Amino acid sequence: MPDTPINAREPWWSIKLAPAVSWREIGVFLVVVVIANCLSHFQQLMLPYIMNAQLEIPAAEQGKLSGALATAQQLAVLLFVGFAGGLADRIGRRRILLIAFTGFALCMFAFPLAASVLALFVIRFVFGIFQTGHTTGGATRMVADYPAEASRGKFISLMLVVQAMAVALFVGIIGARVPGWLASSGYDAKESGQIAYVLAGVIMLAAVLFGKLFLSKDRSIDRTEAAKPEDGKQGTLRNFAEVWKYAKVNPRFGFVMLIGMVIRTDSSIVGAFLALWVVNAAKAQGVDAASATATAGLLLSILSVASFVTPPLFGLLADRVNRIVLLLIGVALTGTAFTSALLVQDVMGWGIFVTVSLIGLAEGAQTIAAQSVFGQEVPPHMRGSAMGIFAAMGTASVLLVTIVGGFMFDTVSYAAPFALTGGLHFICLFFALVLVFRKGRAMFAPTPSAA
Repeated sequence: MPDTPINAREPWWSIKLAPAVSWREIGVFLVVVVIANCLSHFQQLMLPYIMNAQLEIPAAEQGKLSGALATAQQLAVLLFVGFAGGLADRIGRRRILLIAFTGFALCMFAFPLAASVLALFVIRFVFGIFQTGHTTGGATRMVADYPAEASRGKFISLMLVVQAMAVALFVGIIGARVPGWLASSGYDAKESGQIAYVLAGVIMLAAVLFGKLFLSKDRSIDRTEAAKPEDGKQGTLRNFAEVWKYAKVNPRFGFVMLIGMVIRTDSSIVGAFLALWVVNAAKAQGVDAASATATAGLLLSILSVASFVTPPLFGLLADRVNRIVLLLIGVALTGTAFTSALLVQDVMGWGIFVTVSLIGLAEGAQTIAAQSVFGQEVPPHMRGSAMGIFAAMGTASVLLVTIVGGFMFDTVSYAAPFALTGGLHFICLFFALVLVFRKGRAMFAPTPSAA
């Protein structure tokens, strides 16, 4: 039985929004958030320019430095995402979103000024702090505030597909070529990278101004149970206590918070180890680096395309079947897909293409299912805090899995980090099933709309 009744005469493609929300508002939100998402990917894309042309880091040290910088950024997210979630509930998600994106722009202006590795670490750490505002402000609006309960799954899948396509176009196709276009105009490599960063910062500031003018203010919600705006530390701790208390009385909410421990590990493992696995294994097979890198790029493209396929399908299912069941299926599929990496014998053969396709399909299914349950179960007054804790749990897992996965990659096998992620999903699935059997019908009872 679906969690929310659906009008049988309503077309399957119809998407209903929450009361007083218009598609014009959704369009404004997408413009601002898509630019911020592109900026986040762009700063990762441009890191080689900083290391090579600006700081002249030896090639043998760039891999370790890149990993350490990513860790620093994730550490900032872990340390500050809870605070950002509580702050979003107190000052409003629109305000914290615009503050975060202003910080993104300032970091873009700071990157060309980095004269040392230490400065680069500081900038990435600060970028991570502002990223928490993006997570608690933007993601919460998309998941919880904008869609009507009956269309939550379809709405989230549409937003994910639009954002993913935008990143592929504006970062993968256009952004990646900006330094080359500048170089062909007479700028050297260092100047090209610096100008590209400045242009990105200007675009982000323009998006912030656009959002300031046209992004709607937060809607009035029932804050009778929310943390009062006393001093920041007490208010934040009260929000956390409120979220955990609610998780104890609502097993479905507790379930999705449990899933938060593994839901971000899959993308981190893919980003850190897929290309490295392909290049290193292909080299051992006698394949030249150029061919191996081309194969790795093709695999990443296949993964991205595959991740577009399941959000629309699972979005439709999320509005018609029980979302707890759908999330259990998503976790099981993700665990199976990652564990199948152990079966790959030849990174230039068809087997790895099947595995990567399965990973992309499973990731898309798990993401849309988890976000649908989250938006369904979280009361409006604690959405920022709940999203903050959900993201913090995921970030902590990312830090641990990346460290352990790197050790296993070097000492066990190239596929070991993927198997580790699959195993963690199965462990999480086991505890989730235990929760389901313990709580029984309470896990599947229809939930009143949180919107």
